[in-house]
Amino acid sequence: MTGDNRRGTMPGTIPLTLDEAQQIAMRVDARQELIDAAAAEQAFQGKVAAEFRHLGASDVLRLWQSGRNEKGRKLSKFEVMALGEQWAALTGQPGLPDLGNGTAAAPVPATPPSPAPMPADDRKLSIKDLRECTGLSPSTLKRMERAKTFPAGFKVSTRRKVWDAGRVKAWLAEREAESWGATGATMNKRGKPN
Repeated sequence: MTGDNRRGTMPGTIPLTLDEAQQIAMRVDARQELIDAAAAEQAFQGKVAAEFRHLGASDVLRLWQSGRNEKGRKLSKFEVMALGEQWAALTGQPGLPDLGNGTAAAPVPATPPSPAPMPADDRKLSIKDLRECTGLSPSTLKRMERAKTFPAGFKVSTRRKVWDAGRVKAWLAEREAESWGATGATMNKRGKPN
């Protein structure tokens, strides 16, 4: 016996403290949430692209003009989006054409709109705001806060908690810097990865 009284330590490994292990687990969980979100978005995009893949341009126009799907039901928002995607794939034209009644069909994006700009530093953020800013679920944010790997919020009433936007933005910038440093990526003049 070597005199090392740490249980479960294997030769050739570096023992971690519980805090270090929790921080690693939080980073892995946060990374996994981003991967899961990207996979869900990719799956959604696949469903949109596949919905009317079998239709030609004339069939897409026929459905669009009638406002009905192949089963005769009113087109859902998803189906309108899918028709627009199929029309764009077949014709190279963004969005569905004007129906002739003075109302042009706006192109329906298959991706969600870009996130809102970051809030001012002096603003207080709710848990919903945090989710929008970070992309992390409320349970992950609370777990990270308990582990002291996320800025602490404060109660403004018995049931309402808020976080300082400046601290959250600094935390995000720190995570981003760590991420770029870990991957060895460099930034161009505009702050985008090379």
